[in-house]
Amino acid sequence: MQNQTRPLAPFEYFAPGSLKEALTLLQELGAGVQLLAGGTDMIQQLKDRVVRPEAIVDLRNVEELSIIEIKGDTLHIGATATLNEIKNSPDVQQMAPLVVEASREFGSHMLRNRATVGGNLCNASPCADLAPPLLALDASVLLRGMDAERLVPLTEFFVGAGETVLRPGEMLQRIEVPCRDGRSGYLKLGRRKGFNLSIVSVAAFGATVDGKVEDIKVALGAVAPTPIRSTKAEAELSGNAISEAAIDRAAQMVRQDVQAEADIREATFSHERGSATFRRASSPYRVEISEIMARRVLTGILNGEGAGK
Repeated sequence: MQNQTRPLAPFEYFAPGSLKEALTLLQELGAGVQLLAGGTDMIQQLKDRVVRPEAIVDLRNVEELSIIEIKGDTLHIGATATLNEIKNSPDVQQMAPLVVEASREFGSHMLRNRATVGGNLCNASPCADLAPPLLALDASVLLRGMDAERLVPLTEFFVGAGETVLRPGEMLQRIEVPCRDGRSGYLKLGRRKGFNLSIVSVAAFGATVDGKVEDIKVALGAVAPTPIRSTKAEAELSGNAISEAAIDRAAQMVRQDVQAEADIREATFSHERGSATFRRASSPYRVEISEIMARRVLTGILNGEGAGK
């Protein structure tokens, strides 16, 4: 018996040529509208009838959303910039090599030609590849509506699996990354290459002065309903002298943060997509491997290895 592909549910299609036109459509079409960027997730969701929008607004022709540039001391990355555009951008390579490193680990070359940074973040998957590096770099997102805009720290953007703080009529216009001196590192564990969904990913950024940790950020993906920062690990290292013992204590703090998330998840977390994410590995395994990966990343950047600028 041959498999029969169901036709997509009917919807209206719009392809605006400017940000103003896109925002006008978003406001006029209301709750039944869905924004399309790269479509790597949405196309499958449409086929599976996970989403059934009344209208789709395709953002590929909106040039304002694809710009990558440095303005003052901040790197701006447009929401529809693809992973390959980010990976190959001299500005991103110079100012945010951690994002370049994570982009290289994102799926296949063909997938990176379509996948966008805005789609990766707005889909709000617990294992969103670009979320941990951007969290470690203290990035913010500019959310734009028809009549107003607001700059939201990425730490406040995710509220649950598949859920963000985006309001009706808003879209993510760009990501803003402060340009700072320091070193960074990234590790991602997945089952296979090609289309490699994270089991655990760890990203960190650190700056040191005279053998002491001046600034440190540690972020993880696929260990909680949302990508997270390990604030306990950051507090353990910040202002202290670099040592193997200090790094080991910080890795233990990562373990505690991931264990706490695992305990919460077992009690309350039942989101369908999130549950599928966590079936790829057990909670005890994620707790154990998070500590190991965090130790490796922190050892590298605090001992002068890893990407720097």
